[in-house]
Amino acid sequence: MTAHKNAIGELRSGTPATIIRPMPQGPGSSRKMMIGMPRRVQSPVRSPVSKVGGEPVGLPAARWPTCRQCGRAMDFLFQLDLREPQHLSRGYRMAYAFMCRGYTDELNGIQCQTWVSEKGANRIELVERPDAIVAACPPAARCWPEFELQFFEADRRPKARPIPLLRIRKAAMKRTRGDEPIVASISDKQYARANPPPEMVRLGGTPNWVQDDETPSCPRCGGPMRFVAQVGAMVEKQPFERAVESVSLPFGSEGEAYIFLCERECAPNSTYFMWQTT
Repeated sequence: MTAHKNAIGELRSGTPATIIRPMPQGPGSSRKMMIGMPRRVQSPVRSPVSKVGGEPVGLPAARWPTCRQCGRAMDFLFQLDLREPQHLSRGYRMAYAFMCRGYTDELNGIQCQTWVSEKGANRIELVERPDAIVAACPPAARCWPEFELQFFEADRRPKARPIPLLRIRKAAMKRTRGDEPIVASISDKQYARANPPPEMVRLGGTPNWVQDDETPSCPRCGGPMRFVAQVGAMVEKQPFERAVESVSLPFGSEGEAYIFLCERECAPNSTYFMWQTT
């Protein structure tokens, strides 16, 4: 009703009316922010779903971007479904995030500026109708370990369950060799319960800025942009005593990446990808 009244008033005054229609509320839409937690996969993902690492599924190989500063193929970071579990786009189903590794020019020391979108060292590719074709990682690009994303409403995400200290002490007492106690080992199941996956992805809601609010305007039309997702650097954190290395994306020290889409979706590349760090 409000948009209708505004349009009538503008028509009476002779000014063209511009009405931005609200986002359609599809089956997967929700006004609540969704939290995505990564889980390492046992076999490669071969369908266009939200995930981290591996190879992009549903993006034509010809659209693999190169850095505008150094000319090298960018690394594929993650892909997000823009319809499930949140309805975040009218015209696009998938978003694919790429970023240059940040090469340094030996002559003048200039590094590819990956933290802002306008420098051409990162890119979001949007696809309307993704298929199940896998885009092979170019030889010059890096492939990250692959993780699927499980989404929960913010107030229903898994919480950490601390392991009682008494249980660890009892286990240590049972594991002794002469006068030398052996450090108590914690099973993978116990460790997983005490250390759930990081809250890596936020879909919808409002961004939680590491530094100042840097909400951008659309680089194509100059209009307002819609916040789509926030992605943290930490994918999988392993304790020091484990042989498995932790996995984190290159967003600085515990950084966060932010993805925006033009409110009008004025063009296929009307996106903005940036990251901040402490």
